[in-house]
Amino acid sequence: MINPLDEHIDLDLFIELKASEFNRSGILIYLSDPEASQNIAPESLRDVYSLTPKEAQVAVGIANGMTLKAIAGSLNTSEKTVQTQLKSVFRKVGVNRQQDLINLLVSSALNINQ
Repeated sequence: MINPLDEHIDLDLFIELKASEFNRSGILIYLSDPEASQNIAPESLRDVYSLTPKEAQVAVGIANGMTLKAIAGSLNTSEKTVQTQLKSVFRKVGVNRQQDLINLLVSSALNINQ
């Protein structure tokens, strides 16, 4: 069992106790430091939401609090291209605003990549 008080454990902690191991209902505990960067694997987003590689990178950038301008710079593309990719992410994920995308991604099980 992982001790959440152990100083060697990352603040992002995901514990799943499988029902089959305990012969009763399972438990899921997820703790996250809102100041820490999000550990979301772009590959997971591509698989789950059918995003393109660039769309997944845009989504991860948004989840980590990057501006569209900063994302564009990191991807060597224009801010307009990032806006278009973000609109496509919204459509595929089923959200309408950046905050909704952030809420979805940081609260999902996809935010456990280490």
